[in-house]
Amino acid sequence: TFTCDCGFTYAEDYVNPTGHTDNDSDKYCDSCYEYIGIDTGVFGNKFVWTFDDVTGTLTISGSGAMSHYGTNAPFKAYKDDIKVVVINEGITEISDYAFYSYGSITDVIIHNGVTKIGFSSFENCYQLTTVTIPDSITHIDNYAFYSCYKLRNVKYSGSIEQWREITID
Repeated sequence: TFTCDCGFTYAEDYVNPTGHTDNDSDKYCDSCYEYIGIDTGVFGNKFVWTFDDVTGTLTISGSGAMSHYGTNAPFKAYKDDIKVVVINEGITEISDYAFYSYGSITDVIIHNGVTKIGFSSFENCYQLTTVTIPDSITHIDNYAFYSCYKLRNVKYSGSIEQWREITID
């Protein structure tokens, strides 16, 4: 569910978890008309994306391996506005090219359960500085973080031994 600061609550449903659509006029609370800046959508029949344009946070939720859309993800319209990417628990793989050339991303937070970061997933994310990687990661494909020149902070929740076991190719 989503609750506006005024207390109005939108019931979560699979098609539209916040009660809003991709239409800008629907980014306002139905009760107090305050700007809430949230867009959402469904992709791959089992994944929900939510973009908060106030914070610049894109959250991906669902279960299983992310659907592969190449560089044409359904949230591509926000490519230049996304600052933070959150991959929620339940997602098992980040697809190839999922965030390729999303040049405004600064932080990526990957929750536990993700086992693979796909080919070129974050390639050319020039502003990326921090990535949080869970100990569930077992595979990082080639070019996953290629040309992420500002990447300085990799936060890994596992041990050094677990890190050494990750396949990187």
